[in-house]
Amino acid sequence: QQPAPSVLNGLSAAISDAIQVTKALGYNYLWVDRYCIDQSDPQEMHSQINQMDLIYSMSEVTLVAAAGTDETAG
Repeated sequence: QQPAPSVLNGLSAAISDAIQVTKALGYNYLWVDRYCIDQSDPQEMHSQINQMDLIYSMSEVTLVAAAGTDETAG
């Protein structure tokens, strides 16, 4: 099942693609650093970045945007 188009409005192609892949694989949760870490709080960012090994070690799947020049590439 594809996410409703209104959910994807305003998101980059990479994030929209990640949502679609996550749902297609049957998962309900997606961690996106940009949205899951408070980018306006330097202390929070530092704390979360220092724990990325724990965050990613608990994941079922890790999606990496390996092509394109930025997040709009999809």
